[in-house]
Amino acid sequence: MSESLAHTERLALVTLFRKLGPTASTLCEGWRTSDLLAHLVLRERKPVAALGILVPTLSARTERLTLELADDFDANIRLFESGPPAWNPMRYLDAIVNGSEMLIHHEDVLRAQPDWKPRVLPDEGQQEVRRILRGAAQLMTRGAKVKVRPDPAGALTPASGEVVIRGDVVDILLRISGRSTNVHVTVLGASMDLQLFENSRLGI
Repeated sequence: MSESLAHTERLALVTLFRKLGPTASTLCEGWRTSDLLAHLVLRERKPVAALGILVPTLSARTERLTLELADDFDANIRLFESGPPAWNPMRYLDAIVNGSEMLIHHEDVLRAQPDWKPRVLPDEGQQEVRRILRGAAQLMTRGAKVKVRPDPAGALTPASGEVVIRGDVVDILLRISGRSTNVHVTVLGASMDLQLFENSRLGI
């Protein structure tokens, strides 16, 4: 059985963290690699403390803990590399729940570097991202002011009140997660719908 997207992207991200060090840029506004790594460790090791990612009233506490945790970059790499601890159900559901998280944050680091070049996932990885898109698109675009339809096959025509996003599956996933820098997609729709889309809050 081949390794999951979550596993391969985690290991690739570990390698990239070690290569770039703690101060490299990311696509996450205001975060260096040390901050992103701390976020990933906090999410898996202290999930209650990480609730501020989803609950605005807890965001200040989550931000403070992330900054505190960011100080020990090398230790955090080891923790992240080992995956969620045994008590965390995420350890046993890694392949199911972490594919998009690992892929998106790997791309957050890759695409923020000056020498970045697009990569092509193997066929199995592409298929897994397609499955993620089908399952997560509605959740990631729930804050959009217009209906959003991912279209990696380039076969859809936007109706009134919706936009269609065409491109590589990874780029589409990044765009509906709220990224736009170094993300190469084409968004189709009426001018008013496009304007509503550009002013929308995307992602979880």
